[in-house]
Amino acid sequence: MAFITDMTEKAQRGIRNLETPTFDNKPWVVGPSMSERKVTMISSAGLHLRSDQRFIGMDSSYRAIPSSADPSDVLMGHVSTNFDRTGFIQDINVAYPIELLRSLVDEGFIGSMADAHYSFMGGAYPMDMEDHARALAAKLREEGVDTALFVPTCPHCTRAVSVLAHFLEEEGIATTVVGLLRELIERAAPPRAIWVPFEMGRPLGNPFDRDTQMSVMKAALGLLDRQDGPGIIEDFDGDISKKTSDWKPAVVTSRTDAPASDIDAFRVALAAELETVAPHRAAALQRLGRSSFGNSALLIEKINELLLSYLAEAPIENPNEDFSPLLTLRFAMDDIKTFYFEAAVSETSSPQSVPMEDWFWKHTVAGQLLIELRDLGLRGSDPKFERVSTNFTMPHKYVVELNLRSVDNAPLPGK
Repeated sequence: MAFITDMTEKAQRGIRNLETPTFDNKPWVVGPSMSERKVTMISSAGLHLRSDQRFIGMDSSYRAIPSSADPSDVLMGHVSTNFDRTGFIQDINVAYPIELLRSLVDEGFIGSMADAHYSFMGGAYPMDMEDHARALAAKLREEGVDTALFVPTCPHCTRAVSVLAHFLEEEGIATTVVGLLRELIERAAPPRAIWVPFEMGRPLGNPFDRDTQMSVMKAALGLLDRQDGPGIIEDFDGDISKKTSDWKPAVVTSRTDAPASDIDAFRVALAAELETVAPHRAAALQRLGRSSFGNSALLIEKINELLLSYLAEAPIENPNEDFSPLLTLRFAMDDIKTFYFEAAVSETSSPQSVPMEDWFWKHTVAGQLLIELRDLGLRGSDPKFERVSTNFTMPHKYVVELNLRSVDNAPLPGK
């Protein structure tokens, strides 16, 4: 599961001690009554439309997502082993609660929803986002938006949204934050925040758990009615993390006995597995009505060809000229996981991440391929390839369970 305790001890220390800006002034905007508020959401998950420029590196800018955007057109560009993405793959509301916000408008809980919502890349250093955040605040004021709900996905994101809330509140926009790591909320001290005890990557709870998701939304927005700020931090009362499930993936697969050095055998095994997985993935798209696949802008067959070429230490020509070769590789590795995770839920959704991750890393040729690429990166001499093939590959939990070579997976330092 994607909890901070699942990370390496060094990663945990790095995150808990993450450099976090603090401020002497404590802005506080009261705003209108709840039923009159016009609300926008601001994510730190690197969300963007398929047609948008991707977030690359420590990009401190933001992307706009129209409220009317088709959910299948919204991709998550934030890639890390430190938070779960299987929840978002199944249910967009886990990290981008657009349907929930729309329901709150319909029931009159809030007045209206902004015409657009926004996303930053939470891994960037928050002070680098300041100019963009203040410019966004000016845009919101011009559009009559008076309230912003911040939704993070990871520890760095919790730091980011807490600091971004400070900037917007200074500019006259009332803010409320959903946070995933209490220590960082306390350190950044946003005007209002609610801490949720959920898996990283699931700030609203488990997929399709509408009761819990709506409770989080109302609890976070409810802080806007409080008059005892700034500096309000409340704990959400509803720990769903320990619920058990007998869910199993819809598709049955198994690893290959072929050694990584036998590229032809690996290629045959991967192709055969794809023939099994692809129909389930197509069925899942019909059931879910959306897909999170596509950051690399490559077809799954080209992704497999690219990954196998790296395993053979003879990379093919970069198939996406919009990205550097290693960025294409990074997005391709993320997309193959997304393709398989979507296939796994073709019949029923998985409330937790562990069964899906277990299946992928322990019972698929695709997972086996990424593990071999990770090992190749650790054995090689290219530090950039090592970083892509390790830091963006698999959660530390599976490094331990599969008895793999360990790697320093500490988070990026702040500035």
